[in-house]
Amino acid sequence: MKRIHEIIDFTNPADRAGRTVALTISVVIVLSILATVLETSGSLYAKWRTEFREFEFFVIILFSIEYLVRIWACTADEKFRHPILGRLRYALTPLVLIDLIVILPFYLSGLHTNLAFLRIFRFIRLLRLAKLGRYSTALQIFHRVVVRTKEQLTIVLSLLLVMVVVASSLVYSAESSAQPDAFGSIPSAMWWTFCTLTTIGYGDIYPITPIGKLLAACISLLGIAVFALPTAILGAAFINEISLDNSHPEIKVCPFCGKSLDE
Repeated sequence: MKRIHEIIDFTNPADRAGRTVALTISVVIVLSILATVLETSGSLYAKWRTEFREFEFFVIILFSIEYLVRIWACTADEKFRHPILGRLRYALTPLVLIDLIVILPFYLSGLHTNLAFLRIFRFIRLLRLAKLGRYSTALQIFHRVVVRTKEQLTIVLSLLLVMVVVASSLVYSAESSAQPDAFGSIPSAMWWTFCTLTTIGYGDIYPITPIGKLLAACISLLGIAVFALPTAILGAAFINEISLDNSHPEIKVCPFCGKSLDE
């Protein structure tokens, strides 16, 4: 059981069997996402309907087996040693919950004939991309960076929300009488504020009064400054994370005994 857990959870990057399983599942995930995208083309789906369904069935069976094997072998980990409670705790971990969410709609879809439910199921399958996080070093680095900078990012997000409310209130006060349809309420003004702060600037609505134009100029400048903050935070965190990884050279490990090959 321990060997199966090491392979299926890819605990040892030097394990050839683990790498093979991880690569196989990653390829299947990418192909399944590609199939989901191509299915939205009516002509392709009409021509290859049977092949799409058979491939989807194959993917679900593979992911279901993977999920069950993970649940069965997780007790090899000391944290989930208990045969019942350990498996329950393991099943509630984020990555394993994603595995369940990916396969569950397929089985539930057999109990419903509602077309809206089936359309939702089609897009839920896009969550399979999240499964790649288990095998992708780049995604793992990104996750660690976000976790380490969550306090700073929360502060920036809070600042952005405060700015949206204040800017919407000011623009509403300046433009509500001149443009009651576009800026008739603060929630209505928030659409323009979001577009301006994010520098999208759709141009569907815009201030026409002198005070409104002055506010628009100030809000545009503040938007550039606010969105530069998370970029700087994440950029510095990425550099730090990569530096930490490079400071620990990879050690080749024997996949059978676990000892360093450099010894």
